[in-house]
Amino acid sequence: MGSRGDPNGADLDVLGRRIHVESSGHGTTTVVLESGLGFGRTSWDPLVPLLLDHARVVAYDRVGHGRSEPGRARPRSPRWPTSSAG
Repeated sequence: MGSRGDPNGADLDVLGRRIHVESSGHGTTTVVLESGLGFGRTSWDPLVPLLLDHARVVAYDRVGHGRSEPGRARPRSPRWPTSSAG
């Protein structure tokens, strides 16, 4: 995918934030790969070649990861506690 210089990479404005998105492959189906907290689009690189003949594959970097703009604050899952008991 784009981590290897793919010309399909683009920076998009999403609600005022610059998000890096890359796409490759072809087909009538589009598969969007969303990385987990703390990882970027390149975490999907081993899977992408397996999908390219069957679908258009789109992966993106969350804000603060990869080629997207830096985050303003440390990302936090809403389920993580904000303080420790004890």
